[in-house]
Amino acid sequence: MAEISQEDMRARLGNIDQIRALLFGHKTEEYDELFEKHSERLDKLESELSQFKAEMGDRLEKLQASLSTEIRTAVDFLSKQLKYLSLTTHEETSKLDEEIQTAEKRNTLAFDELNKTLNVQTNSLHNELEASKDKLEEEISY
Repeated sequence: MAEISQEDMRARLGNIDQIRALLFGHKTEEYDELFEKHSERLDKLESELSQFKAEMGDRLEKLQASLSTEIRTAVDFLSKQLKYLSLTTHEETSKLDEEIQTAEKRNTLAFDELNKTLNVQTNSLHNELEASKDKLEEEISY
């Protein structure tokens, strides 16, 4: 047999696309339908994913804003508490200082009073001793 050219071969075999359509036509249509369904499903999933991302972004922003507000409120409260405690501590310290100074003054006055009393008694005892000494010396001299 002589060699047949490609054109002759095609002419004898007919249109390959027609043969393919006859042999696999229903399968090709099924695959095309499946691909179309999967493509639609993929598009739907991508759309849902985009919506989900947007929704999560909004929720995260709201959560962040809420947490920031709560933190600011807590910091403000703690700051006020610290100021109050500082003021109260300062007032208490001042009161204690005043009480210490008052007690110190009272103690100083009491100490001075005791010192005066001791001096008076010491002088009195000294005078009595001098008088007793003088009396004893007079008695011894007679």
